[in-house]
Amino acid sequence: MFENTAEWEGTCVLNGSLGTCFKCKKTFEITNQDIASKNFICSECKASNKIIVVDETLVGIKGWLLFFSICLVLSLMSAFANLGEISIFQDNLDKNSVPYNSIFLNIAFMVRIIVFLYLSYVHYLFFSKNIKFRKEFNKYIFFTILAVIFSNLLLYSSITSSIYYKKLSDTSSNILSSTIINIITLTVYWVIWSSYFRKSKRFMNTFFTK
Repeated sequence: MFENTAEWEGTCVLNGSLGTCFKCKKTFEITNQDIASKNFICSECKASNKIIVVDETLVGIKGWLLFFSICLVLSLMSAFANLGEISIFQDNLDKNSVPYNSIFLNIAFMVRIIVFLYLSYVHYLFFSKNIKFRKEFNKYIFFTILAVIFSNLLLYSSITSSIYYKKLSDTSSNILSSTIINIITLTVYWVIWSSYFRKSKRFMNTFFTK
């Protein structure tokens, strides 16, 4: 029943004997013949709909989906905390009398603000059970990996002379290790949860029957 749900567009959810067309949002009674063929043609807009039968015992943010929601909230808190890293880095430069390019630091800060705002949007899609969530989640992970690399590269580049790197060896190594850890963590996070979203009946039922 769920083997061809990678493409969500063109899908009608069957709840009881009623189905809602994915295109025109009209609700129709679905016949046994439609159910058997797993497809029906909307009489209103003539769109072809794949049929998914809802299991009402597997609807709602519970189980592993609840665990993911907790991870999502924690990731938003982490993204907010990352905004403070720029200030800490700048304080360290001032403390060691290291000249730096403030424009690069400001750009790095703006990149992290964008990441935070994008993640807030992903939160909104998830908790409103919006069907666009899964695609935006994938885009967010890819965007964040690029943003982590770019913003941390800007932090390194903000130091205007290489002779000062030795004075900041601890800070520099922390930024490098943080970049690597973040990339690995985000990749593993994406692999686990994107696989879950593709296969979970609870996820499909919940987001189609919001």
